Amino acid sequence: MVTALLLGCQEYDLAAPEGPVAVSNPVELGSRVQHDTILQTAVPLADVLWVIDDSCSMEDEQQYLTEAFPYFMQFFVDSGLDYHVGVVSTDMSDRIHAGKLRTIGGARWVDETASDPITLFGSMARLGTRGSGREEGRNAAYTALEVYGDTANAGFVRSEEDGGSVHVIVMTDEDDSSSTTAIGVEDFGTYLNGLRQRDEEVSFSAMCTVTRCVQYIAVTEQVGGVIRDIARDPWGDVLTDLGAQASGYHHEFFLSELPVVDSLEVVVEKETHTMIPFQLDRDFTYDEVRNSVTFRTYVVGPLSRVHVTYTVRSTLMSPE
Repeated sequence: MVTALLLGCQEYDLAAPEGPVAVSNPVELGSRVQHDTILQTAVPLADVLWVIDDSCSMEDEQQYLTEAFPYFMQFFVDSGLDYHVGVVSTDMSDRIHAGKLRTIGGARWVDETASDPITLFGSMARLGTRGSGREEGRNAAYTALEVYGDTANAGFVRSEEDGGSVHVIVMTDEDDSSSTTAIGVEDFGTYLNGLRQRDEEVSFSAMCTVTRCVQYIAVTEQVGGVIRDIARDPWGDVLTDLGAQASGYHHEFFLSELPVVDSLEVVVEKETHTMIPFQLDRDFTYDEVRNSVTFRTYVVGPLSRVHVTYTVRSTLMSPE
């Protein structure tokens, strides 16, 4: 829907003597309202591998993770998303479980069929603190995805043809100690990027002590993902950011024209035609460089429509 304020009509009497004609100055500029409608992508597949440090210093962190995990799962439970969430440890010295998904009650990962996904993940994530002090997160992730991808962990990661995304999250308070004979830092990033053709379908996130996890940060910068400090950042915020990253849905929506920022009105129309309004700076943010709106925590469900209405900013107007 486009609304316009038309310029005033100016009439001239061609028979009148020539002379100056009074007109308003300046001429009032038109204010055009734009309405953008963006359709959320169809139901995606998301396969999320958590690599959790189980060395002697990680007892509190494992507890905090399980307590804050509902913030992560808000993007998955009842979202229509087809997801797998699995756990491996950073301990590669114990060949019985090294690189193999932790199994609880016969379940090798959490998915939408789990009756209590948060409790199930909590049982998987509480690995204990008797693991090796040599934390090999990179090696563990590679082994889980590649070495055991068709054997012990078969079925966890769906194929690219299925349209799924792959996300790795490492939680640790130390840097990676993986041997480069297994796979080097740059090679690991190249491997992850090669899992999918589209960049946004793969991520590597580091939930760590930022001053120590140099190698993990290098992989994140190569692949793309979230870097959060477990010693400083609030755990609820950290898990919210990680859940938004891993869910695979679009959280950022691009506008067709430049808006007057204060005029932005955003409404989500769910598949059931329920309309949900959102407020600027509280529920969503506007990025002037990218000309986009981004939802803070709300996940726009599959086949929902994002309606953005705004006054188009004239090139003669000063930017906000």
